[in-house]
Order: sequence, then C-alpha cells, then structure tokens
Amino acid sequence: MICKAAFSFFIATLCVLSTPHEPFAKDYQFQMAVFSRPPDPKVQDYAQIHSLAENGDAEAQYLLGLMYDLGQGVAEDHTAAFQWFLKSARQGYKDAEYQTGRHYEDGDGINKSEVEAVNWYLQAAQEGLIDAQVALGSLYRYSDGPLHSDEQAFVWISKAAAQNDAEGLRILGLIYENGNGVAKNEGKAVDLYRQAVKLKDKLAFYNLAQMYQYGAGVTQDKSEAAKLYRHGSDLGDDYAQIELGYMYRDGDGVEKDLAEAKKLFGLALLKGSGKSQTAFAEMYFYGRGVDRNFATAAYYFKLAADQDNSSGLTWLAYLYDLGAGLPLDKKKSSENYMKASDLKSNYATASIGDSYFFGDIEKVDKTKAAEWYGKAVNNGLDLKGFRTDALNEANDLVSVNQAGGEYWLGLYYLEGLPEVLKADKSKAAEFLTKAAAQNYPYAQARLGLLYETGDGVKKDKMKAMQLYKKAANARVFGLEWVVEKIKGK
Repeated sequence: MICKAAFSFFIATLCVLSTPHEPFAKDYQFQMAVFSRPPDPKVQDYAQIHSLAENGDAEAQYLLGLMYDLGQGVAEDHTAAFQWFLKSARQGYKDAEYQTGRHYEDGDGINKSEVEAVNWYLQAAQEGLIDAQVALGSLYRYSDGPLHSDEQAFVWISKAAAQNDAEGLRILGLIYENGNGVAKNEGKAVDLYRQAVKLKDKLAFYNLAQMYQYGAGVTQDKSEAAKLYRHGSDLGDDYAQIELGYMYRDGDGVEKDLAEAKKLFGLALLKGSGKSQTAFAEMYFYGRGVDRNFATAAYYFKLAADQDNSSGLTWLAYLYDLGAGLPLDKKKSSENYMKASDLKSNYATASIGDSYFFGDIEKVDKTKAAEWYGKAVNNGLDLKGFRTDALNEANDLVSVNQAGGEYWLGLYYLEGLPEVLKADKSKAAEFLTKAAAQNYPYAQARLGLLYETGDGVKKDKMKAMQLYKKAANARVFGLEWVVEKIKGK
C-alpha cells in the first residue's frame, strides 16, 4: 500500500515551459496520482517506495519515476525516471504512460521519438487522462514532421476541453482563432478563452486580451484588453507583462506611464525571454523613462540575439551598423541581419535591401535591392512604412549627434527614399560631412566620392583623396574599393 502523506513533497510541483502566443508550447504538470487504495502509514521513505517498485507495484514505480524526475528524496536522474515510468506504463498505469510519452517527446532520459511519444500519449488519452489528451493534441499540432495533423490535434484537444480543462479550452481557442483543422471562428475562440479565464488559466488572459486589443471576434476595447493583461501579469505571465508595458509606454488604452512600462518590462525580464529583453533594451535605446544609453541597450539586445530572437538580432545588427553602444562593425551587422532575415524578420530583410539600394558596403545595385525588398513585402512588410520609420530613426539619432544616424540620413538624401524623401545632394553632403567629422569611415568614403564628382559640393579631387585616405586607414569591412581608388590616383 502507498501512503499519500509520504509523497506530500510532490503537491503543487509544476513545470511550465509555455509561451502564451503561437506557437503554443506545452504546459506539463508533475502531479500526485489519484490513489485507489487506502493509505498505509508504514510507507514513509524512498527505500520503502523503491522496494514496492522493485516488487512490481505500478503505482510505486510511477511515483519513484517522479522522485527521480524531480530530484525529490533522491538525486535527479532523468534516465532512471524514464526507466521507472516505462515499467509502470507497461502495466497500464495511465499517468506513467503519459510521463513515458513526455520523456520520448522531449528526449529526456531516452532518445527522442515523436512516434513513441504518440503511442504512449494515445494509450493514456484513450483512458481519459486529460494531460495526455492535451499533450497528444499539441504534438500533432506543432510537430514539424510527418506526424503533424491539424485534424487530429482538434480531435484530442476537443476531448480535453470537453472535460472543462483550462489548458484544453485555451488551445482549442487558438485552433478556432487560426482555423487549423477547423473553420476559422474568432467568436468561438473568444468564448473558449473566456471559459479558460474563468478557470484562472494565466495564459488565457493574454489570448483574450489580444482579441479585445485588436477587435478580433469581439468589439475592440483596449481598456478591457489592458485589464486582462493586468490579470495575466499579476499571475506572472511575462507576455502579458510585455504587452501591458507596451500599452503604458505608448499610452494605448491606458494613460501613458513610462515608469510603469519599465517596471512591467523589468518583471518580464526575470523570465529571460528574448521578447522581454528586446522591450527592455528599447527603453534605453530611445531614452524612454530612463537616461538614453546605447551601451545598456546593446547589452540586452545581445541577450535576446543570443537566443536567436529575430528582433534582438535585427537590433544588434543595427547597433553594429551605427557604431552605437558597440564598436562599428558592418561585417557583424551584415551577419546578424542575415540571421534575422532567415528567421523571417521583415525589417532585417529590408535592411539588407537598403545595403544594396544605397551602396552601403556593396556597390549600388537596385536590382538586388528590389529582390530583398520584394521578399520582405511578400512576407507582409509595408515598405513605405519601413522607409518612414528609417527616416524618423535617422533624424532622431542626428538630434543626439550620433555619427551612424548622420551617415544614413546623408545616404537617404543622396539616393532619395521612394514615396518618402526626395534626393538632395547638398543635404546629403551636409550630413555626410557631420558623420565624417566624427571619423565614421563609411561617411568619409562616400563624401570623398561627392568631392571627386562634384555632386552636392564643389569638385575637389585633393579633398576627395584626403577623405579616401582617412577612410582607408580605418581598415574596415566593405571599403576595399577605397584602397583601389587611392592606388589608381
């Protein structure tokens, strides 16, 4: 017999690995078994549990697996945990079947196998175990392999939701919101999120808040969205904290409060997500509610980039390009833009287009520029909006005498920004001169070209050569053509 009291240390043990937005990650809970036999006060320690498990008691084997998995009463050992779960599962103990499936899915203590995970989840799910139904549905939903099936995901998540499971209700809401394996129905999604919210599912507050914020399946109400984000934030959901922080930062649905925004981003930062690190970094980049500090911004952007966060990579590339908070390094900038572009960052993709359009580190090549811009536009980028943002960013940086910003504003005037800014060679020379005076080598090189050709300035080949030499002395990536200019004088 097994005593519940002997395992009180398991109660409320929770392993949360999820994010509240697509793609949905799994919420796994190590929980106490539902005991069908009366408690035996004699069973009180690991040795007794182990003895029962060795003698083939399926419930003891399951609980011993939990002990090894959690490092409770014994050294943590996921391989041993898996072995005991498997022994119990082979006897048909449904909680152990679920845990065996989880270990196979995660490759935790055993080689990863989605096929084996599905087999074990299915056994437990067919016996009505809600966690297994959710796990099985989620695996079908998010698998990148041949097991992916929106239809099967809908079937099994629906079974969990039908048992009034908060997680199942929330995921079913996501399924209806996005129309995966079922006709899209945002109104139905809202109803399901509301049910999950009533059950205090912390991630559901975020999902429902999103619907109110953007008017999807419900009348837009940003004030209600803010309230829901607040509930999620109070429950410790970092994504709700981030979104509410944005609302306070921008005065969107709430009264603008930069101090509150920073506080919320700081709370989210404790979870260590790339999104929180980027949000926090932006406060320092722009000086919102804090003293502007490019170095501090760079530190947090790098943390996000190290997690392959596309926004973090894009920002890091931008700072390397500007030489703001980090040493000027166009090569690292280019590498990070490429990584971010591969992760579907439209701004990174369009920034690569800019490099060709303006001849930053490559020769001006409008054809290649159009290819990169086209990729971003096909992925949903508003190109005019991107160019407007770029112009505003450059003007903002010029206001604090940032050389990289002056350089880019000079390029914008040099080539013009279609639909946004007309070319003006004199203005281009003005801003390139400012950047060159701060020893920004790319500005020195481009200004040299203007003096050589007499575009926007009085033609002066001697001045051009002086600028070329200064640029060449910096020995930076992408200015090899300047060396050739000097050699061919």
